[in-house]
Amino acid sequence: MKKTITLLLALCMLLSMTAVAEDTAAEATYTYKSYSTAMGNNWNPHTWETSADDAVNSYITSPFVTMSILDSEEGIYQWVYFMATSVEDVTAANQADLTKYNVTLQEGKTAEDTTEGFVFEIKLNEKAAWQDGTPITADDYIYSMKQLLNSEMKNYRANLYYAGESAVAGGLAYYNSGSEIYSAVVPAYGEGDTPDYSFDIAANNVYLTVDGTTTFTSSYSINDLVDMGYVSADDVAALKEGANALGYIQLTEEYLKEFLFYVSGKGDVVDYESTVGCYKVDDYTIRYVNQQYIDFNYFLTSLTSTWLVHEDLYEAGKDTTGSLVTTNYGTSIETTMSYGPYKIESMQKDKQIVYTRNENWFGYEKDENGNLVSYTNYEVDGEVMQRYLIDKIIVDVMDEAAAKQAFLKGDMSEWTLPADVLITYATS
Repeated sequence: MKKTITLLLALCMLLSMTAVAEDTAAEATYTYKSYSTAMGNNWNPHTWETSADDAVNSYITSPFVTMSILDSEEGIYQWVYFMATSVEDVTAANQADLTKYNVTLQEGKTAEDTTEGFVFEIKLNEKAAWQDGTPITADDYIYSMKQLLNSEMKNYRANLYYAGESAVAGGLAYYNSGSEIYSAVVPAYGEGDTPDYSFDIAANNVYLTVDGTTTFTSSYSINDLVDMGYVSADDVAALKEGANALGYIQLTEEYLKEFLFYVSGKGDVVDYESTVGCYKVDDYTIRYVNQQYIDFNYFLTSLTSTWLVHEDLYEAGKDTTGSLVTTNYGTSIETTMSYGPYKIESMQKDKQIVYTRNENWFGYEKDENGNLVSYTNYEVDGEVMQRYLIDKIIVDVMDEAAAKQAFLKGDMSEWTLPADVLITYATS
Protein backbone atom coordinates (compact mmCIF):
# COMPACT_ATOMS: atom_id res chain seq x y z
CA MET A 1 0.00 0.00 0.00
CA LYS A 2 2.82 2.41 0.88
CA LYS A 3 4.47 1.69 -2.46
CA THR A 4 1.16 2.28 -4.25
CA ILE A 5 0.54 5.58 -2.50
CA THR A 6 4.12 6.68 -3.17
CA LEU A 7 3.69 5.89 -6.85
CA LEU A 8 0.40 7.79 -7.01
CA LEU A 9 1.92 10.81 -5.33
CA ALA A 10 4.91 10.68 -7.64
CA LEU A 11 2.61 10.57 -10.66
CA CYS A 12 0.61 13.53 -9.36
CA MET A 13 3.80 15.51 -8.86
CA LEU A 14 5.12 14.46 -12.28
CA LEU A 15 1.94 15.60 -14.00
CA SER A 16 2.17 18.91 -12.18
CA MET A 17 5.81 19.48 -13.06
CA THR A 18 5.63 18.40 -16.71
CA ALA A 19 2.58 20.40 -17.72
CA VAL A 20 4.81 22.59 -19.90
CA ALA A 21 3.50 23.42 -23.34
CA GLU A 22 4.45 25.02 -26.62
CA ASP A 23 2.14 27.95 -27.30
CA THR A 24 1.22 28.65 -30.90
CA ALA A 25 -0.16 32.10 -30.21
CA ALA A 26 -1.98 32.55 -33.51
CA GLU A 27 -4.30 29.61 -32.80
CA ALA A 28 -4.11 29.87 -28.98
CA THR A 29 -3.50 26.13 -28.73
CA TYR A 30 -0.99 24.10 -26.77
CA THR A 31 0.95 21.09 -28.04
CA TYR A 32 2.94 18.73 -25.85
CA LYS A 33 5.68 16.68 -27.49
CA SER A 34 6.62 13.46 -25.75
CA TYR A 35 8.33 10.20 -26.65
CA SER A 36 8.30 6.50 -25.90
CA THR A 37 10.90 3.84 -26.56
CA ALA A 38 8.11 1.51 -27.73
CA MET A 39 4.63 1.95 -29.12
CA GLY A 40 1.70 0.38 -27.32
CA ASN A 41 -0.20 -2.15 -29.43
CA ASN A 42 -2.88 -3.34 -26.96
CA TRP A 43 -4.49 -1.00 -24.46
CA ASN A 44 -7.55 -3.12 -23.74
CA PRO A 45 -8.00 -2.73 -19.93
CA HIS A 46 -8.53 -6.49 -19.70
CA THR A 47 -5.39 -7.63 -21.52
CA TRP A 48 -2.74 -4.90 -21.72
CA GLU A 49 0.78 -6.04 -20.88
CA THR A 50 3.50 -3.40 -21.29
CA SER A 51 4.07 0.07 -19.87
CA ALA A 52 3.74 1.38 -23.43
CA ASP A 53 0.25 -0.17 -23.60
CA ASP A 54 -0.72 1.33 -20.25
CA ALA A 55 0.58 4.74 -21.31
CA VAL A 56 -2.16 4.91 -23.96
CA ASN A 57 -4.81 4.25 -21.31
CA SER A 58 -3.47 7.11 -19.20
CA TYR A 59 -4.81 9.53 -21.84
CA ILE A 60 -8.04 7.87 -22.96
CA THR A 61 -9.49 6.59 -19.67
CA SER A 62 -10.48 8.13 -16.35
CA PRO A 63 -10.33 6.47 -12.91
CA PHE A 64 -13.14 6.27 -10.38
CA VAL A 65 -10.98 8.30 -7.99
CA THR A 66 -7.45 9.62 -7.90
CA MET A 67 -5.19 11.73 -5.71
CA SER A 68 -4.46 15.41 -6.05
CA ILE A 69 -2.45 17.93 -4.08
CA LEU A 70 -4.48 19.73 -1.42
CA ASP A 71 -1.76 21.86 0.18
CA SER A 72 1.49 22.00 -1.75
CA GLU A 73 3.37 23.85 0.98
CA GLU A 74 2.54 21.20 3.58
CA GLY A 75 2.67 18.30 1.12
CA ILE A 76 -0.90 17.22 1.86
CA TYR A 77 -2.89 15.21 -0.71
CA GLN A 78 -6.58 14.46 -1.10
CA TRP A 79 -8.84 11.87 -2.75
CA VAL A 80 -10.84 13.37 -5.65
CA TYR A 81 -13.59 11.85 -7.77
CA PHE A 82 -13.69 11.32 -11.55
CA MET A 83 -15.86 8.44 -12.85
CA ALA A 84 -17.42 8.17 -9.39
CA THR A 85 -19.06 10.96 -7.43
CA SER A 86 -18.90 9.16 -4.09
CA VAL A 87 -17.77 5.87 -2.55
CA GLU A 88 -19.31 4.66 0.69
CA ASP A 89 -18.77 1.62 2.90
CA VAL A 90 -22.29 0.13 3.19
CA THR A 91 -21.38 -3.21 4.75
CA ALA A 92 -23.56 -2.70 7.82
CA ALA A 93 -26.69 -2.22 5.70
CA ASN A 94 -25.89 -5.09 3.33
CA GLN A 95 -24.72 -7.95 5.52
CA ALA A 96 -26.73 -10.43 3.42
CA ASP A 97 -24.19 -9.88 0.62
CA LEU A 98 -21.45 -11.36 2.79
CA THR A 99 -23.21 -14.71 2.80
CA LYS A 100 -24.63 -14.52 -0.72
CA TYR A 101 -21.22 -13.91 -2.30
CA ASN A 102 -19.32 -16.15 0.13
CA VAL A 103 -16.79 -13.58 1.36
CA THR A 104 -13.82 -14.56 3.51
CA LEU A 105 -14.72 -13.19 6.93
CA GLN A 106 -12.11 -12.11 9.44
CA GLU A 107 -11.12 -14.73 11.99
CA GLY A 108 -13.69 -15.00 14.77
CA LYS A 109 -16.23 -12.86 12.92
CA THR A 110 -19.67 -13.74 11.57
CA ALA A 111 -21.70 -11.94 8.91
CA GLU A 112 -23.99 -10.56 11.61
CA ASP A 113 -21.20 -8.78 13.49
CA THR A 114 -19.31 -7.55 10.41
CA THR A 115 -20.15 -3.90 9.76
CA GLU A 116 -17.36 -2.55 7.58
CA GLY A 117 -14.67 -3.35 5.05
CA PHE A 118 -16.59 -5.54 2.58
CA VAL A 119 -19.46 -3.87 0.70
CA PHE A 120 -18.84 -0.56 -1.05
CA GLU A 121 -21.39 1.54 -2.92
CA ILE A 122 -20.04 3.51 -5.88
CA LYS A 123 -22.15 6.41 -7.14
CA LEU A 124 -21.30 6.90 -10.79
CA ASN A 125 -20.68 10.19 -12.53
CA GLU A 126 -23.88 10.89 -14.47
CA LYS A 127 -22.01 13.24 -16.82
CA ALA A 128 -19.60 10.51 -17.93
CA ALA A 129 -19.88 9.52 -21.59
CA TRP A 130 -18.01 7.68 -24.32
CA GLN A 131 -16.21 9.78 -26.91
CA ASP A 132 -19.25 9.46 -29.22
CA GLY A 133 -21.43 11.10 -26.56
CA THR A 134 -23.26 7.95 -25.39
CA PRO A 135 -23.82 8.03 -21.60
CA ILE A 136 -21.89 5.55 -19.45
CA THR A 137 -24.17 3.77 -16.96
CA ALA A 138 -24.02 0.97 -14.40
CA ASP A 139 -24.84 -1.54 -17.16
CA ASP A 140 -21.51 -0.74 -18.84
CA TYR A 141 -19.57 -1.55 -15.68
CA ILE A 142 -21.42 -4.82 -15.06
CA TYR A 143 -20.97 -5.95 -18.68
CA SER A 144 -17.29 -5.08 -18.45
CA MET A 145 -16.76 -7.05 -15.25
CA LYS A 146 -18.49 -10.09 -16.75
CA GLN A 147 -16.15 -9.98 -19.72
CA LEU A 148 -13.06 -9.32 -17.62
CA LEU A 149 -13.71 -12.48 -15.55
CA ASN A 150 -15.10 -14.51 -18.48
CA SER A 151 -13.79 -18.07 -18.06
CA GLU A 152 -13.82 -18.55 -21.84
CA MET A 153 -11.39 -15.64 -22.30
CA LYS A 154 -8.93 -15.96 -19.40
CA ASN A 155 -8.08 -12.27 -19.66
CA TYR A 156 -4.55 -11.27 -18.72
CA ARG A 157 -5.59 -8.59 -16.20
CA ALA A 158 -8.39 -10.59 -14.58
CA ASN A 159 -6.02 -11.51 -11.75
CA LEU A 160 -6.36 -7.96 -10.44
CA TYR A 161 -10.00 -8.76 -9.64
CA TYR A 162 -10.00 -12.46 -8.69
CA ALA A 163 -6.92 -12.34 -6.46
CA GLY A 164 -5.29 -9.92 -4.04
CA GLU A 165 -6.57 -7.59 -1.35
CA SER A 166 -9.18 -5.90 -3.58
CA ALA A 167 -10.48 -9.05 -5.33
CA VAL A 168 -14.22 -9.00 -5.97
CA ALA A 169 -16.16 -11.65 -4.04
CA GLY A 170 -16.82 -14.70 -6.21
CA GLY A 171 -14.46 -13.45 -8.92
CA LEU A 172 -12.21 -16.51 -8.83
CA ALA A 173 -15.13 -18.95 -8.96
CA TYR A 174 -16.55 -17.19 -12.03
CA TYR A 175 -13.14 -16.97 -13.70
CA ASN A 176 -12.74 -20.74 -13.25
CA SER A 177 -16.36 -21.60 -14.12
CA GLY A 178 -16.39 -24.82 -16.11
CA SER A 179 -12.78 -24.43 -17.19
CA GLU A 180 -9.48 -26.08 -16.43
CA ILE A 181 -7.88 -24.51 -13.37
CA TYR A 182 -4.48 -24.59 -11.75
CA SER A 183 -4.13 -24.55 -7.97
CA ALA A 184 -0.94 -23.48 -6.24
CA VAL A 185 1.36 -26.21 -4.95
CA VAL A 186 3.84 -24.66 -2.53
CA PRO A 187 6.47 -26.86 -0.83
CA ALA A 188 6.00 -26.30 2.91
CA TYR A 189 9.01 -25.17 4.91
CA GLY A 190 9.77 -23.01 7.91
CA GLU A 191 12.25 -20.22 8.49
CA GLY A 192 15.77 -21.54 7.98
CA ASP A 193 14.54 -24.87 6.61
CA THR A 194 15.22 -26.29 3.16
CA PRO A 195 12.12 -26.49 0.90
CA ASP A 196 10.81 -30.03 0.36
CA TYR A 197 10.76 -30.70 -3.39
CA SER A 198 10.43 -34.46 -3.00
CA PHE A 199 6.87 -34.79 -4.31
CA ASP A 200 6.46 -36.70 -7.58
CA ILE A 201 5.87 -34.04 -10.22
CA ALA A 202 5.19 -36.57 -12.98
CA ALA A 203 2.48 -38.34 -10.96
CA ASN A 204 0.84 -35.06 -9.94
CA ASN A 205 0.63 -33.56 -13.44
CA VAL A 206 2.28 -30.31 -12.30
CA TYR A 207 2.50 -27.14 -14.37
CA LEU A 208 4.16 -23.75 -14.08
CA THR A 209 2.70 -20.48 -15.26
CA VAL A 210 4.46 -18.32 -17.82
CA ASP A 211 1.70 -15.78 -18.38
CA GLY A 212 3.79 -13.04 -16.81
CA THR A 213 1.29 -11.73 -14.26
CA THR A 214 0.57 -14.61 -11.87
CA THR A 215 2.46 -13.96 -8.67
CA PHE A 216 4.94 -16.31 -7.09
CA THR A 217 6.24 -16.27 -3.52
CA SER A 218 7.02 -12.78 -2.17
CA SER A 219 4.39 -11.35 -4.58
CA TYR A 220 6.65 -11.39 -7.64
CA SER A 221 5.50 -12.45 -11.10
CA ILE A 222 7.72 -14.00 -13.75
CA ASN A 223 7.94 -10.57 -15.41
CA ASP A 224 9.17 -9.10 -12.11
CA LEU A 225 11.83 -11.79 -11.88
CA VAL A 226 12.98 -11.02 -15.42
CA ASP A 227 13.12 -7.28 -14.66
CA MET A 228 15.22 -7.96 -11.55
CA GLY A 229 17.62 -10.18 -13.47
CA TYR A 230 16.81 -13.42 -11.63
CA VAL A 231 15.35 -15.13 -14.68
CA SER A 232 16.52 -14.86 -18.28
CA ALA A 233 14.11 -13.19 -20.67
CA ASP A 234 15.27 -15.57 -23.40
CA ASP A 235 14.49 -18.58 -21.19
CA VAL A 236 11.01 -17.25 -20.46
CA ALA A 237 10.41 -16.57 -24.17
CA ALA A 238 11.39 -20.15 -24.95
CA LEU A 239 9.04 -21.43 -22.26
CA LYS A 240 6.14 -19.41 -23.61
CA GLU A 241 6.50 -21.02 -27.01
CA GLY A 242 5.59 -24.36 -25.44
CA ALA A 243 2.79 -23.06 -23.19
CA ASN A 244 -0.84 -23.96 -23.62
CA ALA A 245 -3.62 -21.47 -24.32
CA LEU A 246 -3.95 -20.64 -20.63
CA GLY A 247 -0.27 -19.73 -20.28
CA TYR A 248 0.93 -22.92 -18.53
CA ILE A 249 3.63 -25.40 -19.45
CA GLN A 250 4.21 -28.92 -18.15
CA LEU A 251 6.75 -28.80 -15.33
CA THR A 252 10.08 -30.62 -15.60
CA GLU A 253 12.80 -31.23 -13.02
CA GLU A 254 15.00 -28.41 -14.33
CA TYR A 255 12.38 -25.80 -13.37
CA LEU A 256 11.37 -27.42 -10.10
CA LYS A 257 13.33 -25.10 -7.81
CA GLU A 258 12.66 -21.84 -9.66
CA PHE A 259 8.93 -21.37 -9.93
CA LEU A 260 5.59 -21.77 -8.23
CA PHE A 261 3.79 -24.87 -9.49
CA TYR A 262 0.23 -25.60 -10.55
CA VAL A 263 -1.81 -28.78 -10.87
CA SER A 264 -4.81 -29.02 -13.21
CA GLY A 265 -8.45 -29.36 -12.18
CA LYS A 266 -11.97 -28.33 -13.22
CA GLY A 267 -14.01 -25.42 -11.89
CA ASP A 268 -17.69 -25.74 -10.97
CA VAL A 269 -20.03 -24.08 -13.46
CA VAL A 270 -21.52 -20.93 -11.89
CA ASP A 271 -23.44 -17.89 -13.15
CA TYR A 272 -22.39 -14.28 -12.70
CA GLU A 273 -25.48 -12.88 -10.97
CA SER A 274 -25.49 -15.29 -8.04
CA THR A 275 -21.71 -15.58 -7.73
CA VAL A 276 -19.91 -12.29 -8.34
CA GLY A 277 -20.28 -9.42 -5.88
CA CYS A 278 -20.29 -6.59 -8.39
CA TYR A 279 -23.87 -5.63 -9.21
CA LYS A 280 -26.14 -2.81 -10.33
CA VAL A 281 -28.30 -0.93 -7.80
CA ASP A 282 -29.70 1.61 -10.27
CA ASP A 283 -28.57 3.23 -13.52
CA TYR A 284 -25.85 5.23 -11.76
CA THR A 285 -25.01 3.10 -8.73
CA ILE A 286 -23.09 -0.15 -8.40
CA ARG A 287 -22.00 -2.13 -5.36
CA TYR A 288 -18.66 -3.88 -5.09
CA VAL A 289 -18.36 -6.70 -2.55
CA ASN A 290 -14.75 -7.38 -1.62
CA GLN A 291 -13.68 -11.00 -1.14
CA GLN A 292 -11.85 -10.17 2.08
CA TYR A 293 -11.74 -7.31 4.56
CA ILE A 294 -10.12 -4.18 3.12
CA ASP A 295 -9.42 -0.78 4.67
CA PHE A 296 -11.44 2.03 3.06
CA ASN A 297 -8.38 3.91 1.80
CA TYR A 298 -6.92 0.71 0.38
CA PHE A 299 -10.18 0.18 -1.46
CA LEU A 300 -10.04 3.71 -2.88
CA THR A 301 -6.54 2.93 -4.11
CA SER A 302 -7.96 0.00 -6.06
CA LEU A 303 -10.35 2.45 -7.75
CA THR A 304 -7.56 4.52 -9.30
CA SER A 305 -8.36 2.65 -12.51
CA THR A 306 -11.48 0.94 -13.89
CA TRP A 307 -12.26 -2.25 -15.81
CA LEU A 308 -14.55 -0.41 -18.25
CA VAL A 309 -14.81 -1.44 -21.93
CA HIS A 310 -17.22 -0.43 -24.71
CA GLU A 311 -19.70 -3.28 -25.27
CA ASP A 312 -20.39 -2.87 -29.00
CA LEU A 313 -16.72 -2.65 -29.97
CA TYR A 314 -15.71 -5.40 -27.54
CA GLU A 315 -18.31 -7.79 -28.96
CA ALA A 316 -17.60 -6.84 -32.57
CA GLY A 317 -13.94 -7.69 -32.07
CA LYS A 318 -14.50 -11.15 -30.61
CA ASP A 319 -12.90 -14.20 -32.21
CA THR A 320 -14.27 -17.59 -31.12
CA THR A 321 -12.23 -19.81 -33.46
CA GLY A 322 -9.43 -20.60 -31.00
CA SER A 323 -9.33 -22.54 -27.74
CA LEU A 324 -10.02 -19.24 -25.95
CA VAL A 325 -12.30 -16.38 -26.95
CA THR A 326 -10.35 -13.21 -27.76
CA THR A 327 -11.20 -9.66 -28.83
CA ASN A 328 -9.29 -7.02 -30.76
CA TYR A 329 -10.76 -4.26 -28.58
CA GLY A 330 -8.23 -1.50 -27.86
CA THR A 331 -5.72 -2.35 -30.59
CA SER A 332 -6.44 0.43 -33.12
CA ILE A 333 -8.29 3.73 -33.46
CA GLU A 334 -11.27 1.89 -34.93
CA THR A 335 -11.50 -0.57 -32.02
CA THR A 336 -11.11 2.04 -29.26
CA MET A 337 -13.62 4.23 -27.47
CA SER A 338 -12.20 6.87 -25.13
CA TYR A 339 -13.78 8.01 -21.88
CA GLY A 340 -10.80 10.10 -20.79
CA PRO A 341 -9.78 13.72 -21.43
CA TYR A 342 -8.11 12.79 -24.72
CA LYS A 343 -8.82 10.53 -27.69
CA ILE A 344 -6.54 9.02 -30.32
CA GLU A 345 -6.47 11.21 -33.43
CA SER A 346 -3.90 9.31 -35.49
CA MET A 347 -1.40 6.48 -35.29
CA GLN A 348 1.61 5.38 -37.32
CA LYS A 349 2.57 1.89 -36.23
CA ASP A 350 5.85 1.90 -34.26
CA LYS A 351 6.38 5.57 -35.17
CA GLN A 352 3.92 8.01 -33.66
CA ILE A 353 0.61 8.40 -31.84
CA VAL A 354 -1.28 11.69 -31.59
CA TYR A 355 -3.94 12.55 -29.02
CA THR A 356 -6.42 15.42 -29.13
CA ARG A 357 -9.09 16.57 -26.69
CA ASN A 358 -12.10 14.31 -26.24
CA GLU A 359 -14.86 16.91 -26.51
CA ASN A 360 -17.35 14.58 -24.79
CA TRP A 361 -15.25 14.04 -21.67
CA PHE A 362 -17.33 15.01 -18.64
CA GLY A 363 -14.71 17.42 -17.28
CA TYR A 364 -14.78 19.89 -20.18
CA GLU A 365 -16.92 22.98 -20.68
CA LYS A 366 -16.75 25.73 -23.29
CA ASP A 367 -15.49 29.22 -22.55
CA GLU A 368 -16.82 32.43 -24.08
CA ASN A 369 -14.79 31.76 -27.25
CA GLY A 370 -16.06 28.22 -27.65
CA ASN A 371 -12.79 26.64 -26.51
CA LEU A 372 -12.79 23.53 -24.33
CA VAL A 373 -11.58 24.20 -20.78
CA SER A 374 -11.58 22.15 -17.59
CA TYR A 375 -11.53 23.24 -13.97
CA THR A 376 -11.15 21.12 -10.86
CA ASN A 377 -14.28 20.42 -8.84
CA TYR A 378 -12.03 20.53 -5.78
CA GLU A 379 -9.60 23.08 -4.38
CA VAL A 380 -5.82 23.03 -4.68
CA ASP A 381 -4.04 25.41 -2.32
CA GLY A 382 -7.38 27.01 -1.52
CA GLU A 383 -8.68 27.62 -5.03
CA VAL A 384 -10.21 25.90 -8.04
CA MET A 385 -7.56 25.27 -10.70
CA GLN A 386 -7.59 24.92 -14.47
CA ARG A 387 -6.39 21.52 -15.71
CA TYR A 388 -5.75 19.70 -19.01
CA LEU A 389 -4.41 22.79 -20.78
CA ILE A 390 -2.87 20.73 -23.58
CA ASP A 391 -4.85 20.56 -26.83
CA LYS A 392 -2.68 18.03 -28.63
CA ILE A 393 -0.15 15.45 -27.44
CA ILE A 394 2.34 13.99 -29.91
CA VAL A 395 4.25 10.87 -28.81
CA ASP A 396 7.10 9.80 -31.08
CA VAL A 397 8.87 6.47 -30.81
CA MET A 398 12.61 6.95 -30.35
CA ASP A 399 15.46 5.58 -28.30
CA GLU A 400 16.86 7.37 -25.27
CA ALA A 401 19.79 8.89 -27.16
CA ALA A 402 17.53 10.41 -29.81
CA ALA A 403 15.11 11.65 -27.15
CA LYS A 404 17.95 13.39 -25.31
CA GLN A 405 19.11 15.18 -28.43
CA ALA A 406 15.59 16.24 -29.36
CA PHE A 407 15.00 17.59 -25.84
CA LEU A 408 18.29 19.54 -25.75
CA LYS A 409 17.46 21.05 -29.15
CA GLY A 410 14.05 22.17 -27.90
CA ASP A 411 12.10 19.72 -30.06
CA MET A 412 10.76 17.70 -27.12
CA SER A 413 8.70 18.86 -24.13
CA GLU A 414 10.17 16.27 -21.76
CA TRP A 415 13.07 13.89 -21.30
CA THR A 416 13.35 11.20 -18.62
CA LEU A 417 16.86 11.40 -17.22
CA PRO A 418 18.78 8.11 -16.85
CA ALA A 419 20.25 7.55 -13.38
CA ASP A 420 23.82 7.94 -14.62
CA VAL A 421 23.28 11.56 -15.72
CA LEU A 422 21.12 12.80 -12.85
CA ILE A 423 24.10 14.38 -11.13
CA THR A 424 24.86 16.40 -14.26
CA TYR A 425 21.49 18.11 -14.11
CA ALA A 426 21.01 18.10 -10.33
CA THR A 427 21.23 21.90 -10.06
CA SER A 428 19.78 22.72 -13.48
